[in-house]
Amino acid sequence: MLSTKYSSSLNIPEGFPLVLKNFLREVLRAQPSNIYEFGATHFQKLYKQQQETVEDVFARFSEEELASLVADIFKTADADGNGFLDLDEMHDLLNSDQFGFSKRQVRRLIIELDENDDGVISYEEFAPLVVAILSQMPQMSDTFQDRKMLYDSPIHGYQKREFDNRLMSVFEKVDVEKTGKLTKANVYSVLRSSELNFSRHEINFLIQELPNVDMVDYTNFVGFIFYYLLDGLCQGILYSPLNVEDVERKLTDTFAVFDSEGRGCFDFKMIRNCLRKVDLGLSEIQIDVIMGEVEFNEDNLIVWRQFVPIASRIIYNMINLDVLSQHGTILRTTIQSTTIHELSGDNLRRMVKESLLAYDENKNGNVLEEDALRALHNVDIPFTPGELSVIRSCCFPTSAEVNIELAVEKIWETLLYLEMHSRMTQILM
Repeated sequence: MLSTKYSSSLNIPEGFPLVLKNFLREVLRAQPSNIYEFGATHFQKLYKQQQETVEDVFARFSEEELASLVADIFKTADADGNGFLDLDEMHDLLNSDQFGFSKRQVRRLIIELDENDDGVISYEEFAPLVVAILSQMPQMSDTFQDRKMLYDSPIHGYQKREFDNRLMSVFEKVDVEKTGKLTKANVYSVLRSSELNFSRHEINFLIQELPNVDMVDYTNFVGFIFYYLLDGLCQGILYSPLNVEDVERKLTDTFAVFDSEGRGCFDFKMIRNCLRKVDLGLSEIQIDVIMGEVEFNEDNLIVWRQFVPIASRIIYNMINLDVLSQHGTILRTTIQSTTIHELSGDNLRRMVKESLLAYDENKNGNVLEEDALRALHNVDIPFTPGELSVIRSCCFPTSAEVNIELAVEKIWETLLYLEMHSRMTQILM
């Protein structure tokens, strides 16, 4: 408090003595000829620095300077010096004042980390990714899309109720003691093994939402996963392709890795496996629909460089955020009103089942892939070559034998999704 007998009391702003002390030090150091001009310049510079964002500050660093800064911070956080940080330690570090990241930036960073899926982060994983993202921060968009517009949209091909049911069934199978709780490691394992095929980014993103407890109540967690993923998409944290070419680059890179001998052709199951490995978060039912577009050469193989552009357009329409909002209504009306080849679900399932049972020589309820394909060719339903490829994909993704009851349900479900996809394609054309 500063006062004289001629004036009222004045409040000294917090921190002012330090500002004044620093100014005097600069005056003594610079010995300016005009202290008023020097003061004006000094305080204008201070004001400008206060207005700078974290992005502005990091933009002044070179990549070499950022790498050095990141190395120092990582070593400080690595208290035991073993060269690794677990995800909780990483979360605390990125939320610390040392970086000044927003919550959105922290979430985006963490989904990029742990590339080898071992649950810990090495300096080799941490440094290049953090440096790259720090370098890009000035260009990072903070635009948000309205999640409400996407409430009816399918995620991984399913609307929320079916999405939750499928995920819950996997959790319940792992929970052999029926406690409703699993360890974080088990939750991580379930997310990786689910037929929804969550991408690495999605899994890392979801793991951040787990409570900091030893045993996770998955019955509550599962109900929020759909909305967590919607948030990640709307906030630009999770991947939504900018264009078809963006998807095509990802597919080409993945297929090229598997084609190390440069043959240019894969069999049916290898093409399907590549789609799973591309890490775009394509669920099994989405992959099945994409497989309906394969074309075989004279050797019964698929030329993957011809297949990739076709698959890329389909995938873009499945996962692009702008297109996704249109899927919900189409999927709902397809499920409620569709017949396939003018057959109701009950009739189509009955006919397919009868045809498959005719090839069940051992009467054990199972049928081999080659026999199933014969049965589907012979059934009195005019399946197209594309539909037969879709059925082959959904019933025989890895095994050469399938249970007839399961196959019948999978065939109907997948043909419904294929019909929805066909309607969506017509709208977008």
